[in-house]
Order: sequence, then C-alpha cells, then structure tokens
Amino acid sequence: MKTLPGWLAALVFGALLGYGTWRLVARSPEMIGDDSEVWTASSEARPGRRIAVETTGSGGAVQRVGGAHARDNNRAVELLDAGDVDGAIALLEACVAAAPGEPVFASNLAEALARRAVRDHASPDADRAFALADLGRAAALDTDRADLAELLVRWRAAAEVETDFAAYGSNHFELAFDGNRGEILRGAQGAIDVLERAYGEFTTLFQHDPLENGQRRIRVVLTTRAEFERSTGLGHWAGGAFDGTLRLPIEDFEGGREGWSQVLRHELLHLFIQEVGGARVPGWLNEGLAQWVEETRARDLERAHRALVGERLLGLDDLSAPLARLSDPARIGLAYRQSLAFVDHLMGQYGEWLVLQLVARAGRGAAVEVSFRELAGVELADVLAQFNERFAR
Repeated sequence: MKTLPGWLAALVFGALLGYGTWRLVARSPEMIGDDSEVWTASSEARPGRRIAVETTGSGGAVQRVGGAHARDNNRAVELLDAGDVDGAIALLEACVAAAPGEPVFASNLAEALARRAVRDHASPDADRAFALADLGRAAALDTDRADLAELLVRWRAAAEVETDFAAYGSNHFELAFDGNRGEILRGAQGAIDVLERAYGEFTTLFQHDPLENGQRRIRVVLTTRAEFERSTGLGHWAGGAFDGTLRLPIEDFEGGREGWSQVLRHELLHLFIQEVGGARVPGWLNEGLAQWVEETRARDLERAHRALVGERLLGLDDLSAPLARLSDPARIGLAYRQSLAFVDHLMGQYGEWLVLQLVARAGRGAAVEVSFRELAGVELADVLAQFNERFAR
C-alpha cells in the first residue's frame, strides 16, 4: 500500500488553500481537508525584510453515504483517512462509473485525486504532468471547489516557470533553479549545506527524522521575484512559500545569503513541528519555535521586546488560532513578535525539554494547555498574562 509520509499528508489540503509563506502547513487531525490552515512566518518588520501574511481557507471533506455502492464509497473514506490514496481512488472510480449522477461519489473522487496530485506534485521523483492531470480532473469533477481551480492555475504557472530548471540534490533535498543563473549554479551547494545542517540540528532537537524510511526528498525551488509571484499568486511581501515544495524568491543569491538561509531554516522547522506535533500545535508555539531556531534569534528577540513595549498584547485564544484570522497585518506582526518572545520566555523559565514536550504531546492528541498544566503545575494562560504585564507602560 502506497501511503503518504506524515509531513506530506499534513500538507495535502493546506496546499489546496494557498501558500504558507515562511511556514509549513497544518491540518485537522481528524480528516485531511477539514479546515486546513496555511501558516506563515515571522513578520518582524525591519529594513529589507518582507512581511509575510497568512492565508486560510476550507479544504474538501469526504462523505459517507447509504444506499447503492455505499460500501465501496465508505471503504474509500476509510482508506483516505489511513493515507491509502491510490486504493481509495480505485474504489471511487468504480462508484462514479456505476452512478455517474451521484454528487457525493464525484466529490469524494475529486478529493482523492487532489490528494494524490498534491502528494505527487511534491515529489522530485514523480512526473508532475500526472499530478496536473489528476488535479485538472478533480477540478472538473467538483466545480464548486474554487480552491482546486485556483491551485490548478498556480501549478500550471509554476510548471511553465520551472520548465528546463536545473536540479541539484542531496540525501534529503532537491534544489531546482534556472541553470542560466550562474550565481545560484555556483552556490547551490551552499544552500544544500544550510538545509542539511538544519536538518541534522532539528533531527537531534526533536529526536525524530521525518525521512528516515527513505521517503521523498524535500523539493526546494529558487526563482526570481517575478517568477515567484507568477507561480504562487503571492505579492511582494512574501519571503517564501511552502506548498509541498519550498519556494524562495531570490534576486541576489550571493549578497542575500543571511536572509535566504534563515528562510530555509524557518520553513524546515515547520516541517518537523508538523511531523511531530501535527495540527494541534497552536499558532504561537509553531511560529515562536520557527523564529527561535533562526540564527538571528538574539537580534530578533531584542527587536521584538522593544516593539512589544506599550502594545496591547494578545491573549491565548488569539495567539492559538491561525494568525491570519487577526484583523490586520500590523496585528499579525505583533502576534509573531509576541510568539517569539513568549517561546523564549518559556525556554528560560521551564526549559527546552518542556517546550518540546508540548509539541510531542500535541502529536499524541493532547491539548497544549493541558500538557502545560500537567508538566509545569500552572495554567498557561496565567503565565502568558504575567508575561504580557512585563511590557505594559
């Protein structure tokens, strides 16, 4: 049975919703496609650094039915939940062929085809033409799914941009870029070195190797700013995107090394968090940790602390929800700065082990607030309230 790696399964319907800029995708632990969320990175405002903004939306959900062919349909739902996309598609194809007018069968098949498309599109070993064909058919089967149609447009644009791109690989990553860009061609190993070093650090940090079973390498695509905006639909504010492929717009590869190397570390950390903790990891912890592992942490913390003074800081509910649901970019930026500072505070007061245990327990289904109470003996909301008071004028 061909199943999806844990981190890739988590990306499946986040990818259908949009791009996570400087961040990885999370999903509902109950069902892929159930209110998937696209997370983004630090919006720490400083000269030369673009602000990233979250995008969210609703993915598709598979449905059980009664009546004729219900057994095959409902078994297909079970297979999808177990990660056996190919087995589910075979059953749903039979359902649609037998009852072409049944909308549930068509919708479920569209969902399954879209999941396979995202799985294969993220793989450097797969022919992406097949992924595009799967997604095109999914969009045709379920014309109410605007997310599928929008993703298809972006994928086609990306395919055109990436035609004849050069590839440079390692054990865990495949780097793709325009081979005519000599500065990237000469420096490709430097980007791979950043990624592999970070991969080793995070494997040790979490005591977990997402690709230990020889699963697909992580694809990284480097483009110009114009190519990035064309293939993702994101604006000038986005520093990077992850839709199963890590995408970075780089105009000055040699001079911008500090910037793109931190984007790579940040994005990769989200992959580890998703693999270990899943969708139950709240926004503040996910974003805070991703910023905390950046090598510019000390500088970023100093700036974050200065920026938080006198601000009306957010409570636990606002920080736990997808940060894009906040009211405006300034408030989103505040949330990211607060998340970094709060994670650093927890590291100092309770230790790295406890913070990482919050992620690990989330992956086993425990709410972070419950885990914190059990491990620290105090309420997380109370700790945050005391932390926020430090910045009051």
